[in-house]
Amino acid sequence: MRKLWGNDMTIYFAKFILMQPIILKTLKAWRKERDLLPRIVRAPLMVWIGVVLLNSFNPNLAHPLESLLGIHSDLFYLVIFLPAGYYLLRSFREVNILFTLLCVFTIFPTIIGTMQQTITPALWNERVLEGTELRPFLDRGIHVLRESYFQVNSVFVDPGRYASYGAMMLLVGVGTGLLFSRSRVYSFVGWSAFGMSAINILFSGVRRTMVTAVATILAFILLSAWTKRGVGRATRLGILLVKRLPLVAGVFALLYAVAAQPIEKGIRYFSSTLFGTETMQSEVSSRLPGYVSQLSLIPKFGLLGQGTGSASLGKQYLQTRLGLSTTPYVSENGFTDKASAYGILGLTVWVWLLGAILIALWDARKNAPDPQRKAFVTLIFSWSAFFFTITQLWGSQIIQDYLNQSFYWLLIGVALSCPQWASHQPLKMVQLRKAVDGNLRWSEGLGQ
Repeated sequence: MRKLWGNDMTIYFAKFILMQPIILKTLKAWRKERDLLPRIVRAPLMVWIGVVLLNSFNPNLAHPLESLLGIHSDLFYLVIFLPAGYYLLRSFREVNILFTLLCVFTIFPTIIGTMQQTITPALWNERVLEGTELRPFLDRGIHVLRESYFQVNSVFVDPGRYASYGAMMLLVGVGTGLLFSRSRVYSFVGWSAFGMSAINILFSGVRRTMVTAVATILAFILLSAWTKRGVGRATRLGILLVKRLPLVAGVFALLYAVAAQPIEKGIRYFSSTLFGTETMQSEVSSRLPGYVSQLSLIPKFGLLGQGTGSASLGKQYLQTRLGLSTTPYVSENGFTDKASAYGILGLTVWVWLLGAILIALWDARKNAPDPQRKAFVTLIFSWSAFFFTITQLWGSQIIQDYLNQSFYWLLIGVALSCPQWASHQPLKMVQLRKAVDGNLRWSEGLGQ
């Protein structure tokens, strides 16, 4: 909607209204269960909330409105969606309904993105191109190959949002295939969403997202294949996936048949720019050292930094729409950005919080009572471990992306509550047990 309305800010703020039912239902569920977040997460989360709110009064801020943007990007989605995932999704049925709907909805963005790559990147982009600062699509020429590769945006306002959506739906798709691996229907829905999400990331042309997705899948496979002594084979990944490999291969074959040329061009684009060619330097060797070197700026920001929101990407709206002066950007490194806004103290608390979340996810993985849930938590842990560390070195914009945050904090909350769900039993088994219990009670009545 925001895209079709030409980036109208009224639509931008409409999402806060849509979040009200989530907030109210989360509070209701918390009051009912009185079950707190894992202890290891509670302390750093409370301290982080205090850091963000108190640093909103930092005198180094160029304008007070920057603090609102910082609260929005660094706190708002964390305190809403992580508890929502933890408290609202407490059974296989609830997760099944949400994940299946999300997987089905992936069809529409994939169709639009495919049409933009195969027909014209201007599809659905005419209005966005007029008078906005957005970049609906970019022509990222592979000049070595003498061809153009368009980074398209599908139904989103820019290619970056499209890539973020693809990455999150990749997790949801694989998660659905794992959690409901006993069902052919839900497995098909999940793995189909996984295939479509991979295509979406490819068509968006965002290399950072592609690298994160590939690293996540590799880490997930390695962790799932690794089994401690004494643990049964039921925990191994092969039990869940081997039977579904033909399904996964079929999904990819179908998608490739639909859009073979743009897929091949996208693969050439990623491989040639990311790893380089004989005549072109790779992105890894040319840009990554610069991102890492920005860590040396951290001591310059002192204990408290420049204030909440000083590194927020939302400052562009204060500049372009309101004409206000804002604190200048200083880096493209996620950790350095946190230090610039919150100082060394705030960065320490942020790293403490991320580390606590990773430990809590690892504990949830160990406590998961069945292979389906263990595999799902392993997937979320694999993504979080890479995203919270290596990916942050490449820039903070994907950390602040509200679409990204809505999904990944929710998924982390779901993974943390995963071991506490009611035991998963197929419907036929439940009906059988009810029938057996009824017959036993009838027999006892006859005996009396």
